[in-house]
Amino acid sequence: MKNKKIIVVIAAVCLLVISVGYALFSSNLNVSGTASASGEFEFSMTCTPGYSSEVPVTMDELFSSAIDIGYNEPVVEGGYSNDTCVVSGKDVNVGVNFKYPSAMRLFTIKMTNTGTISMELDTENIDVENPDGSLDMYILGIYKSGSNINIANSDNPELKLHSKESVYLVYVSYWSKYDRVSNGKELSFTGKTTLPFKQLTDK
Repeated sequence: MKNKKIIVVIAAVCLLVISVGYALFSSNLNVSGTASASGEFEFSMTCTPGYSSEVPVTMDELFSSAIDIGYNEPVVEGGYSNDTCVVSGKDVNVGVNFKYPSAMRLFTIKMTNTGTISMELDTENIDVENPDGSLDMYILGIYKSGSNINIANSDNPELKLHSKESVYLVYVSYWSKYDRVSNGKELSFTGKTTLPFKQLTDK
């Protein structure tokens, strides 16, 4: 009789242990903590005198979209010589000799995210420095690789570049056709643009 009582007690204890163990096993496991990511913030930038064939749209399509941002002259290059385009960090310096009023030269800047961290280009605050007078330079188009949308004429100017993605910026440099004070002399144009981009830490 005493042995039976011992067996019953042992069985009850085993059943209790199994029940508690199952309850613990079947409950949800919640892990909390702080995660962080790291990577490389790197980019490459090139400048090509003229309209690059890498731009996702034709020059005619560029002109059509540029009309909407206030540029109403045909995009026809000509009347220039000795053009240069030099990249230094985020800055790009261009130079060209114009032979007569209405002369024009395009420049194509390509920027590629070569790192692993996403980056953002502030397209609304791109700085362009020009000389005073009848010489001028400004952006005609901004195109992300593989897209035909001109971001310079978009309601959403936000531009993010993930790893290996590129953006093309097309600038026009020209001598106003209304200038008549040069007396047949050539004018040398120098301009500078700075691209304000930064790494995205929240993506």
